Amino acid sequence: WIFVSREPPPPAFTVALARQQVVVIGAEALRFDDAETRTLVRLHGGAESLAAGLAPAQGWAAGLTLMLLGASRSADAHAPEARERLFDYFAGEVLSRMTAEQQQALGALAYLPSTTAELALAMSGCAQAPQLLEQLSASSLFTDRREGPPAVFVFHALFSEFLRRRVERSTSAEAK
Repeated sequence: WIFVSREPPPPAFTVALARQQVVVIGAEALRFDDAETRTLVRLHGGAESLAAGLAPAQGWAAGLTLMLLGASRSADAHAPEARERLFDYFAGEVLSRMTAEQQQALGALAYLPSTTAELALAMSGCAQAPQLLEQLSASSLFTDRREGPPAVFVFHALFSEFLRRRVERSTSAEAK
């Protein structure tokens, strides 16, 4: 059996995990490496040299595929439609489920290379920001949680870029 989930196994699976009857494969193991990315590019009919331009996807399979669907067949040019397709995906997958306040909080945090829960609260002014980051990371939604005192959250590079663009577009629209 194979179960796919954005959540870790519930406590009821603790015994099965201990007995190695259940194996959890983390997000890092699912990311494409360079050789796999080149193979994916070939499967899409592109030249292997195009793979280097896909680095912003950081091995994320859906990101690679969406970028390839809108990419030029040459290594030098990525069609703007590829990034827009990715950004539309982010908006539909993540932001459509959030309140305006939560979306604004993420936009404020997108300008930081990483954040802690305390910094997220201070920078965004949103009381829900720490829980929002926990939810995004637990659901593997373009946010990594790195353990340490304190835990640090990092957005996927393309998600961060998407959030910054949304902030800049809304700011320029408000200025008009």
